[in-house]
Amino acid sequence: MLGRHRQKTLCIGSLLMASFFACGTHANAITFASHFRKRDQKWSVQWQNQPAISAHLDLTDGQHYVPLRDLAKLGWKYKLGKLGEATVSVGTNKVNIPYRSISQVNSVSLDSLCERLDFTLLHNDDQESLTILPRIEAIRYQSGELWVDASADLQPIAKSNSNGQLLVVVSAVALNPDLVTQLDPGVSITQLPDNSVQFLFDQSEPANESSSSKLVPGRHLDVNLSQITFASADTTAPIGPTKTSLTIKELPTHEIDLNIPIPHGPYSNLIVQQTGLQFHIDVPGIKLALDPAAIPKSDGFHRFNITNYQSNSQISFNLTKLSGVIVGVTSTEISIKIFEPNAGPNSLVNQQNMPLFGKLLVVDPGHGGKDTGAKNRAMGIEEKTLTLEIGSRLATTLAKQGATVAMTRIDDSYPTLADRCINANSNHGNLFLCVHINQINNPDFRGSITFYHTGRPHSLQLAEDVENQLADLNAIPSIGVWRDTRIAVHQGFYVLRNTKMPSILMELGFISNRQDVLALEDHEVQKQIAIAVTYGVEHYFKEHNN
Repeated sequence: MLGRHRQKTLCIGSLLMASFFACGTHANAITFASHFRKRDQKWSVQWQNQPAISAHLDLTDGQHYVPLRDLAKLGWKYKLGKLGEATVSVGTNKVNIPYRSISQVNSVSLDSLCERLDFTLLHNDDQESLTILPRIEAIRYQSGELWVDASADLQPIAKSNSNGQLLVVVSAVALNPDLVTQLDPGVSITQLPDNSVQFLFDQSEPANESSSSKLVPGRHLDVNLSQITFASADTTAPIGPTKTSLTIKELPTHEIDLNIPIPHGPYSNLIVQQTGLQFHIDVPGIKLALDPAAIPKSDGFHRFNITNYQSNSQISFNLTKLSGVIVGVTSTEISIKIFEPNAGPNSLVNQQNMPLFGKLLVVDPGHGGKDTGAKNRAMGIEEKTLTLEIGSRLATTLAKQGATVAMTRIDDSYPTLADRCINANSNHGNLFLCVHINQINNPDFRGSITFYHTGRPHSLQLAEDVENQLADLNAIPSIGVWRDTRIAVHQGFYVLRNTKMPSILMELGFISNRQDVLALEDHEVQKQIAIAVTYGVEHYFKEHNN
């Protein structure tokens, strides 16, 4: 099982605190032996299956330095910044890396760049050539569904072998040395010499050996094996076991609730894509059928549609004005909440009164379902209840400021730690905000702590911005901002280590302290916490303008 929660102890003077996090293995970067060769040589560099390009490489201290301008030949983008750093973008991946002038040309270490992008750099010793491959970082196979999380877009193909077994093959990709897996019996995974990865399933497939079918591409693959038909995607006729009816409520608080039943579940991950007022929400592993008579009508959105592909459905709609959106899923339905601005009919709605519009924020209420988290037995309260209440209020407050919020859970369900990270990474969230409540064996100890992962300056800044706002609350004192390795000494917290955006974990008080519990159960204090965190998020974006 992935990411099992276990108790860890922390010493503060003579006090011991317990924090409920799971810590997996830190992803080790591929290391390279030092090579000292003649400088400024032409090398062949290939990215995935694209044609190889010729680049001038300089080998210094075992590092392959490549001119930034040559990266553009691979379709990568770069921008020179301040303090000797460049921003390099590969698809939706974006990292900062130091550059240096070599022979009066701005160059970066290709080794370090690939490490930051979670790519693998392969060197052929027989010739001056390099191959760059994205990495598969997490694989989950459960109940006939395959999820693959990678560091760049992949193009999977389904086919059958001579024994009639089903294969899913992904070309031009490498397995991460510290691959995270959660697998039911019945699948084998192999890295092949041609730089492809093969998934071989025990189930038989009636198609002949020459049959193949391209599956939906992406960084985060969702393949339902029972729905592979070796045919192109059907984007016209709705498909599914039953017609999907939708319910919609327009509330007086400028909120629209849209609930879409799903035929079976549970599902832990919806992928939200926003371009201005346009939304696309991918629903992995199921097909929805929309009865034309059930298409909802509202002043808050229009052009609502559902399209079916081989292994997922896509919900599409356009907002009619700048609004905030919350997206979540239970075992029975998809929930979409739209928060329109609290403005009068003649008021101007713009970015000033919806300052977080266009930002996608992932809110993660800790624990849930079978995992109760910490408990105060005397007061009859469990951590999972408080984190869901506060996380939901936080999502609402962020949405009222225009944000799009992807919730890792909206009910008493249990997403694994890997599920939570896959949710955040597949949605390409701008920020990851994790809500927890602390515990200690001293009932007098109280206060909030915001954690960040060691070595991530943007996460540190976000943690400081949020904790500074929480410190102004009278209900719960502030202990401060801590790096996660202060608790989990060697590795840090799993969800902070494995999310690819600025990420924080907020311990909002101590469930072992009566005063903190009474405050955290108070709905007015919950609102104050949500507002404080939202102010911290807004301050962070003002500073970083991203």
